[in-house]
Amino acid sequence: MITKSDNFRCSKKVIELLNHIRPELVQYPSGHNAEGEISFYYGNENYPSETILMEKLKQDGWEFDNNKSKVLYLTHRKIAIQGGYEKLLNAFPNRDRFFERGDLFSLLLFEIEDVCKSYSDKNYSTLFDRLKSNGFKIQKHSDKKIVQKYIEKLTESRRTKTIGEILDFLLENPVQIFQLQDYTFFLANIESPEMEENRKIYFAIKSLPFQEVTNWFNYIEKNTIYSTKHGVKGTEFDNVLVIVDDSAWRNFSDNEVFSNNKHNINRYDRSRNLLYVCCSRPKKRLALYSITPMSPDAQKTISSWFGSDNVYK
Repeated sequence: MITKSDNFRCSKKVIELLNHIRPELVQYPSGHNAEGEISFYYGNENYPSETILMEKLKQDGWEFDNNKSKVLYLTHRKIAIQGGYEKLLNAFPNRDRFFERGDLFSLLLFEIEDVCKSYSDKNYSTLFDRLKSNGFKIQKHSDKKIVQKYIEKLTESRRTKTIGEILDFLLENPVQIFQLQDYTFFLANIESPEMEENRKIYFAIKSLPFQEVTNWFNYIEKNTIYSTKHGVKGTEFDNVLVIVDDSAWRNFSDNEVFSNNKHNINRYDRSRNLLYVCCSRPKKRLALYSITPMSPDAQKTISSWFGSDNVYK
């Protein structure tokens, strides 16, 4: 069954590509779509990294601004490398809990950065609510000065200090804007068997620069150009760069989609659907960058779908 639908978002070139990826879902430009651009880049000596490719795309008119462009990866690990928090991510054995702030340290670290962000944004009501909930009462102007000095010191220190140094700073200061009961309980019982997982995390993160927490926080708050492929459904951007990396997760294979290899039909369908989602995000420009090899059959399809003039080897 072929379903026809008007597409009000994507450029005309992108729509042509979408119709190749899923011909059973025929899309038509609404009449106001940009002409657009599509391109495919192979990772090689000309384009050895996505960073170098992004510089080339900037010269072609791309704006790598968080609100205008996104770079899509299959997994969080790849984003952590680019985003500057790889060591922090690797310190947590349960990555789902890490991103959901479901354990002692991910929650506390997130709250530290959130307080600094609230202060820099002049969102003082949030800060006062935190202070009140922790029993710190501001009764006179000098109390406000104490709080201001504390947060300014915290905000500045986190740019150059380690995570361990920032955690020590929290304990050494009288202004308790954070819930530290769980952390102090951990420190008091650090050698107990029940604290084994938190102990391993603590010793893995304490010497890391706190800047990695800031970088992670920016990603969580969607203040970077990076996103997972699964995380962009329902969104739109002017420009989208999709990183093709079949080594990242064996449940997905773009090479099998481009080569029409259906020996593992579940993986084929899963991969094709995700590719379609990613390629349907841009309003103007779309580029794919393959950092893993494509088979000869896949390369023929890529040249056909993108046009040989838009394929860069």
